[in-house]
Formats: sequence, structure tokens, C-alpha cells
Amino acid sequence: MALADIGPDFLTSLFAWATNDGPGAALGIYRDGQPLLLRGFGLANVEHGMPITPGTVFHVASLSKQVTAFCVALLAERGMLDLDQPLGALFPEIPIAREITPRQILHHCSGLRDQWGLLDLAGWRHEDVKRDADILGLCGRQRALNFATGTRFQYINSGYTILAAAIERVTGMALRAFAHEALFVPLGMHRTCFRDAFDLPLQGRADAYARAADGTLRINNPAYATAGPTGLFTTVADFAAWEQHLLQPQICSQALIAAMHRPGLLNDGQSTGYGFGLAIGRYRGLEVAEHAGGDAAFRAHYLRFPVQRLAVAIFCNTATAPPGQIARKIADHLLADAFGAAADRAAAPAQASRAVGAEMPAGDALLAFCGSYGEPGGQDRVEVRYRDGRLFLCPPGGPDYELAPTGPASFAFLGLDATCEFLVEPGAPMQFRTFYGGTQTASLEAVPPEAAGTPAPVTDYVGIYDSAELDVAYRVALQGEALVLDRGRRGAHPLMPLRQDDFACAGGLSIRFERDAAGAVAAMLVSTERVWDLRFERRATLCADQDKAMAGHAGPSTGAPSR
Repeated sequence: MALADIGPDFLTSLFAWATNDGPGAALGIYRDGQPLLLRGFGLANVEHGMPITPGTVFHVASLSKQVTAFCVALLAERGMLDLDQPLGALFPEIPIAREITPRQILHHCSGLRDQWGLLDLAGWRHEDVKRDADILGLCGRQRALNFATGTRFQYINSGYTILAAAIERVTGMALRAFAHEALFVPLGMHRTCFRDAFDLPLQGRADAYARAADGTLRINNPAYATAGPTGLFTTVADFAAWEQHLLQPQICSQALIAAMHRPGLLNDGQSTGYGFGLAIGRYRGLEVAEHAGGDAAFRAHYLRFPVQRLAVAIFCNTATAPPGQIARKIADHLLADAFGAAADRAAAPAQASRAVGAEMPAGDALLAFCGSYGEPGGQDRVEVRYRDGRLFLCPPGGPDYELAPTGPASFAFLGLDATCEFLVEPGAPMQFRTFYGGTQTASLEAVPPEAAGTPAPVTDYVGIYDSAELDVAYRVALQGEALVLDRGRRGAHPLMPLRQDDFACAGGLSIRFERDAAGAVAAMLVSTERVWDLRFERRATLCADQDKAMAGHAGPSTGAPSR
């Protein structure tokens, strides 16, 4: 395996989108913990024409989780924190976390609701600065989990914010200071830090850019003053030291590194597929540990092949970049022989028995995947639909995502660095699973069609609904003969009926109304991808002044961070 194996024009073709006058990416390829190639493409700062170099500092979003997880595990190794001791004693102000352990948070089986979804539902804008205190306050007001702790995997950010706070409560040092002293300085990662203050200057930092509706380039940085699930700023040059440390640990035991790469287990013994801040799995038969990251217009991916001692890190400052796809293409070239040997060892019949179809699906063959999919026993649904010879995933409220076949029952999301697969077992419903950066983000099953029934009168639902957990109110109102959900400054959006008392709304919201014993609507349960059944109680009375006041009430307002 040598750099020449890539070919003279290979990298140029992979990064052709990173032009000399726009945003781009930094690339690090590491072999045996040493840089094989470090290179920049495009501009770190468009206004000043500052090129991206291996020393450019990037916000790497959820790649932060592996560093936060390491710090937590390091405290456990030093006897300062018990990974299996519930967090209630450390966080009495967060009752919902009373029985949840650090290990369950590390492996994403806590059941906690996601902080970004909560902030969005509470009305926060993209440009509002989010602080640890804001997130911990929201967590402290939650009165329900998405699911019973330990019963399933769900990728959630809130727990890693709690873990960062746990580090501070145990050591007296914020995550930024602890990681600097315990990790970054010993490893020589001098341009790496957790940025827990939004206005903290960082020399050589890249800005992120996205296209506005009119096609103009706009700065699109995350407004964060929080660290733990995100907040790490680093370079591809510094990441060589991190990769070397994962291969030959310098400040911890080899057992700690092994634990980071060991998937957690659910209560029933099933694997989460996720270690300590790393998604653990296989790519083309080879063991991989990886993670993706995306906040605002930053995108990042870190792909490790521990056995082959090869790793690729790609940090991008534009939301349209596909770093995960590029990392895999680089690995395809550098590890071609290893992939071939793995294919020879693979149990092809066992793989084929789980897939629908034997060849790459096309045309009417795609109809086999169509239908409604949802959580077992849950109310929320997504639709897989066939249009004009193509397959689309259609979540409530849109947008629709085209699914491009990559195998007999696997697909890639066009325009997103995400994939999905359909699985079938004898006598069981079709399974639909989605993945982002190697991490499973959803596991749904086919839902049989339901009888439409007699729709309830739309006036049943009209009213104001209050959430004590968010300290916010929504209004359900009539516009003509149609229902709308009014979220104040977030705007009013139509409620699209799915079944009686169940609706979809723009922004990926699912709405389910609950009735009391007399049959009257008493509450509204609001769900997003990572916040389930958040309860809004219907006000018993509604006066004209309250109704009028709703036009400006819903908190700070608009979109949540991406991941």
C-alpha cells in the first residue's frame, strides 16, 4: 500500500468540487499512525482568499464524541468515575437521568431526547447561541424518555452534553481544560481544542459556507457555546497524533482503547454497533471504526481500518460535500488487495438470505420496497414511494429524498452522505434501516395498511396547547377548512391527516392527539426524528386575549442545528 496506488489524477477527481474560489476540504491519510498524505483543497475563508492547508482548523461536529468519550473513559480508568453508576447523584437537577449510567449514554441506548430537537421545538433559531446551561436546563425539565433505557439504540446528542458536565463536576475542570491538559498537550495536538465560547478566536479557523435560495454563497457556522457531542476544533495534521494514539496509546491502557472499539450491548444482549464515540462495523468485509459529523455547513468523516492500520480523515466547510463517500473511495484504492481477500472469506449465502432481491433493483422491482414504515408499536410513519422509475423516502412534512440503488437491497440518499437498507426475515415484516457515517440512525419495520375510518371533525383539535417541558405553547387553528399548527415566529404550517387523531406537519413533525374518557381532545403529542411524544396539554379555556397573544409566542424561534 503506497501513495502511488491512488493514481496521479485520483484525488483531483474526488475533490473537483473544491474550486480555488470556494469552500473545500482538508484531507489526511494515515498509515501506521503516520501521515501518508496531508492536503488541502479550496478556501478556508472566501472573503480573504485563505486556502485550506493541513493546518487549517475545522469544526468537526460529532467527531467530537470520540474525544469526549475518551476523556470519560480516562476518568473511569483513573478511578474517578464509574461507568456503570447511575448519574442521579451527580445530576439531581435532571430527574430523567436518575437511573441512566455513563456507559448507556456512551453507547446511545439511554433513551434521552435529543437536545437539538428539543431546542428546535422550543423555538430556538439557528443563529441563537446555544450554551451548556440551556441544554442542561431543557434536559432537567424532561419528564419522559423516548424509550426505556437499554432497550434500543438511538443516536442522541444530549447524553454527551451531560457527560461533558460530568467531567467538570468530577474534576473541577471544564471539558475544554481537561482535554487540553490530559490529552491534547501530551499528544502534541497543539491546534486542537474544544471551543466552548462562541466568541473565542482561533487562529487559522475555517468558516463554513452554504448556498442561499438565490444561489449566493453565505457563511453558515454553528452558533455553539457548548462542548461534548460537538465543539471540537482540529486539523488533519493534528489528527495524525490521535490516530497514532489509537494504535499505540501513550496516556492510557490498551484496554481503554479496546473498550472504545467494543460495541455496547442492549438489555437483551443485542449489539448497538457503537463503541465509545465510534461506530463499529464492517466495510466490504473489513473491520472499521468511524464517525461522521455535520453542523451548519461543516461536514467531516473519520474512517479507520484498525487491522490494516489505515485511516482517512476529511474535514469540509461546505454542506454539499460527501466526505464519507470520498473516504471510502480512497480506501477502495489503498486496500484493494485486503478487500479482495475479505470477499473470498465472506459467507455470501448468509448475506444474501437477508436481502430482498438478488440483483441491483430497477424499474418495477423497486415496488417491493414501497410502503409505510414505523417504530414497532409507534405512531410515527415514513413512506417509501415509487415515482417515474425511482424510489423516494417521504417523511412527514417532507422533503422527499431519492434513494439510489447501491446493491440488491441497499440504497444511498442522493445529496446526503447517508445510506439505507431493507432486510427481511421469514415470517417477519420488512425492516428498513438508515445509516449516517456508519452509525445506524433508525430501524423501522413495514406497517400494514390501516382502514381510513371516519375522520373526526377538524374543530375537535382547535385550541392552544402548552408544554411544561419546553415552556412553550402551540396553537392549532383553522385556515379556511384546513387545520394548521401555529408555532408563533416559526410560522403556521398545515396539518396533513394520516389517520384519525394523527397528523404530519412541515419540518418533520408528527402530531398525535389524545382524548380523555369523554372523547374530547385533551393533549397533543409532538414527535420529531429524535424527540418522541413530547406532551402538550390543551388549555381548558381560551379567551380572546390569549388567542391574540399566541401570534408572538413560541420562544426564540427557527431551525435547529443539524446533528
